Amino acid sequence: MAVGNTVGATSDSSQTVSSSLLLHSKSNSGSHYSHLRTKLQLLVRHGVWKAVPEALEQAEKLFGTYDSLSTTSDPAPAFPPASSTQSSSPKAKENCGHPPVPATLRTHLLVLSVLFHTYAGDAQTATERLSVLHALLDTGVLEVKSNNEEEALEGWDQGVVEIPLQGSAHPVRIRTTPPRVLHALAFLLSAVAKRNAVGRSPKKGVFARAGLELRELVGPFGGKEGTRLARIKADLMGEVVAISIQRSDFPEAQRALDELIAHVRSESLFERYQARIALLHGQMAHARGDVGRARKCYEVAAYVSEVGLGGVGDSGGGLKGKVGPTDEWVGWAARAGIVWVRLGMLRQASQRDQAGKGKEKEGQKARERDKELDALRREGKVLKGECAGRGAALEAIGELLSACLVEEFLGAKQHLHRALSLATRAQDNHLRALVLALSASHYLHTARQHALTMLGTCAQLAAGLGALPKGSGKGREKKGENVPWNGGNAPLGLWVGERLVELKRLGGDMEEAKGQEAVNAKLKEAVVGMGINV
Repeated sequence: MAVGNTVGATSDSSQTVSSSLLLHSKSNSGSHYSHLRTKLQLLVRHGVWKAVPEALEQAEKLFGTYDSLSTTSDPAPAFPPASSTQSSSPKAKENCGHPPVPATLRTHLLVLSVLFHTYAGDAQTATERLSVLHALLDTGVLEVKSNNEEEALEGWDQGVVEIPLQGSAHPVRIRTTPPRVLHALAFLLSAVAKRNAVGRSPKKGVFARAGLELRELVGPFGGKEGTRLARIKADLMGEVVAISIQRSDFPEAQRALDELIAHVRSESLFERYQARIALLHGQMAHARGDVGRARKCYEVAAYVSEVGLGGVGDSGGGLKGKVGPTDEWVGWAARAGIVWVRLGMLRQASQRDQAGKGKEKEGQKARERDKELDALRREGKVLKGECAGRGAALEAIGELLSACLVEEFLGAKQHLHRALSLATRAQDNHLRALVLALSASHYLHTARQHALTMLGTCAQLAAGLGALPKGSGKGREKKGENVPWNGGNAPLGLWVGERLVELKRLGGDMEEAKGQEAVNAKLKEAVVGMGINV
């Protein structure tokens, strides 16, 4: 999910807010809806995240109250009421004088609410809003009721909201996001909001793949909203790539990534998505153990996300500084990946040097490693500061990097504790498994029972990151086809299994240690099959 930086709004956005305030002052109470929605959109678009909670709370309270006044005389329900619809009785309208919340505006508010709470890492609140959004869309409130098929299709493509004005019999008609775009956007939002990649059929992948089957996203993408729909399809493809990488389904990830590249090239969107595509390439290479390729892809993603490429108006079509779309979130995610790769390569080099011979040569290499580690600590400190203002996901990554680079043992535990809290609150079990593994390594020799508990949880999460639906591989086995690995994250599972063997042997439980060794043999075979040296 690409998001903006935590900086103040630009002058253009300030002028837009002023214009919406002017419209608000000249209209009756019903126009609160449009004004607050516009304000929220501007705050989110320009990354003014600190101001979003207050504006969002005000909008949710107002929308809930006016829905209550328009449909019933009971006290205002807690926002957002799942049974809210477009219709309201004439008597209620006459008594209260407030129109019901237009369906498109309510949908916009729910979309912005889910987006913000997902960005903030509050999975429970985001899920509650998302459930209401699904219930609202399932009622068909966005569909245009008309006996004329042409009028119905036109209404589905347009999206116009009427806002009454004081002292005027003619309302203001505002063109908003067409219903067909909102319908497709709901699937993308659902895929983004579902962070848990563990299980046989994670909802993230279900929503992403279902969204790609919508008739609105089949193409070709013509008309005014064609670019929007093409971008939604590209984002959904990116979610399929991400969930496939998290679940170690690399053939599916490569297939989806190839389709994404073909799609953005055919729709002239490659410049907008090239940084994200490079980041996905880097993440897949990193997951497969190809650290050389991963580092190169991360560096490309970081560079392109910062400088941007010339847009349609750039006749040269080449790099000309910050003249095109930039993506700071992707940029800092790529920089975090670079630090991760360098740290891993430094650790591997240390292990190789310790296994070699020659004290004089070892001393020289040790000094080089210390120099590299000092450089990584400086970069990690800057990276943590930048990640702190860019959502819960990057903030947790910053804490993880700090835990690996900090010199104090107690400080590392504190960073890991904060990272675990962020990952748990966001229901990001892919990241949570890594945090638990790193946390358990601090207790292997001091609190073995505590380490066993964390390793056991980590092993379950690692196995769940790749579990196939029941019976999905039986038919392929009979035909002699290769069934994809369904043991989850094999490298992480192998590391956890090796630590479990050590602890069980120290505890004198040799039988369980032998059983774990058998499991580790299968995991090692899977890791070698991925091309990773162990």
